[in-house]
Amino acid sequence: MKKLRIAVVGGSACSSAGLDSSSKAWPLLLRDSYHCDLQYVSLGGLTIVRAIQIISEIEPCDLVILNLGTSTGWPIPITKLQDRFGIKFSSEFGFHQPIKKTEVPTLFKIRKILKLRFKNSVKYLLFAFGLYRPKAGIHEINDQIDVLAKVLKSKTRNTVWLQHRVFQKTSTRVERYFYRRYYNKILNKVESLEDESISVLQIPDTFVIQSNYLSDWVHLSHEGHTKILKLVSEHIDDILEINHEERRA
Repeated sequence: MKKLRIAVVGGSACSSAGLDSSSKAWPLLLRDSYHCDLQYVSLGGLTIVRAIQIISEIEPCDLVILNLGTSTGWPIPITKLQDRFGIKFSSEFGFHQPIKKTEVPTLFKIRKILKLRFKNSVKYLLFAFGLYRPKAGIHEINDQIDVLAKVLKSKTRNTVWLQHRVFQKTSTRVERYFYRRYYNKILNKVESLEDESISVLQIPDTFVIQSNYLSDWVHLSHEGHTKILKLVSEHIDDILEINHEERRA
């Protein structure tokens, strides 16, 4: 029997970032579960534009799973200040919260809390001066997704669009506003494509709980990866069943 060929392309949310050496990211768990031929590309900060290039270079396959993360709608500091106050302004991850260590002194915890509050204050200040915005304008999203959809269609008959969700426990109101706006914009656009080869797999509200995320509230815990595997597997089984029925018809 011919092996199923699957490609997973996504941001760091579908990687093993922050996991211990005994844990696997959900794409690798998927490979083990289906014994499939897997093409797996995980690139931190993956945007729609960068995904277009990556998808254009993969081998044709039976199924593509696109797992974009926070980068498209997450605001970044647009400033030339570079490194100040322990913040790397030039990096799109400069304001992401670090993954906590299991055991740290109380003084260290206090310093981290104060540093977090300082960072959030800087974010609001930059936003007030128009220097804290997403890199991609929201009106560019439609065109970017249209191009990506054409590239996907040239590579596979089946695409699953899995838009990552973050917990946002330590996010500012500015970050929550932009993220929610872009997240909804992307999903609404993909669902409006009227392309049967592309299906949206939404992460349910019940998934967005603390145990499914690491302490940076972006990357997934072992439990989170396991639950995403279950969601993706159920969706793949539905697609395979539909394809099987179409061939029989």
